[in-house]
Amino acid sequence: MRSRFTALVLGAALLAGCTADPAVTPAAPGPDAPATGAARQEALDAPADEGGTTDNVEVAVTSSALVQNQVATMAHTRLENPSKQGVTVALTLTVRDAAGATVTVQHDRAVLRPAGTTGVVTLLSVAEKARVSSVEAQVNVEHVQPTTGPAPTVNAWDVGAQDIAVTYQATRRYVTGFDNHVSGTLVATVPARFAYVRVDAICTDDAGAVVAAGSGVAPQPVTDEAPAPFEVTLIGGPSTGCEITATARV
Repeated sequence: MRSRFTALVLGAALLAGCTADPAVTPAAPGPDAPATGAARQEALDAPADEGGTTDNVEVAVTSSALVQNQVATMAHTRLENPSKQGVTVALTLTVRDAAGATVTVQHDRAVLRPAGTTGVVTLLSVAEKARVSSVEAQVNVEHVQPTTGPAPTVNAWDVGAQDIAVTYQATRRYVTGFDNHVSGTLVATVPARFAYVRVDAICTDDAGAVVAAGSGVAPQPVTDEAPAPFEVTLIGGPSTGCEITATARV
């Protein structure tokens, strides 16, 4: 099961072309600022009734599908959180073949920003000769960000992506015969230093159909002081636009 993340989805229309402890370093907290590092993680892991209740929060799966090539299979899922609170969810992915038989069941986790849609890309472990045709996603809310008490030092939407570009060209570097990736820069939108940032990309063609997806990790910490580069290898075909989800561990 993945570690807790904070997340931001940034949809961008495009034209074709680690470790530190704690993972988040806020800028000069005052005497009344909430704890960071291990103490903050304990607070985030507290039962929902100590900070927020999951009873009235319903997250919807708006889409879930597969992209694949000879090397890998990815599931791309969009989750809508209509509430005014950030939530942590557990995602269950049931992958089936053309006859509807279950091939594998796998899991992921995500933190969803308030009142918005978050894209989650999951690399699936599928047997080499297995033929997969579809994926069904189910979501369960695990934790709701408290609405009372001290405000968190950082929120679930405090990383943004910019300067995004898509590259798709013939190459001999990959088994697929193509160099297919999306790149850009990341920046913290609050005074903070994020030591670990996961980047998910869901990419579409001119008609808006999802044709590629990928997931990776920023090669260096992300701060509010200078943009940090990222590059994600994509599974699938050529695309003209990507929706980027930047997810920082706290």
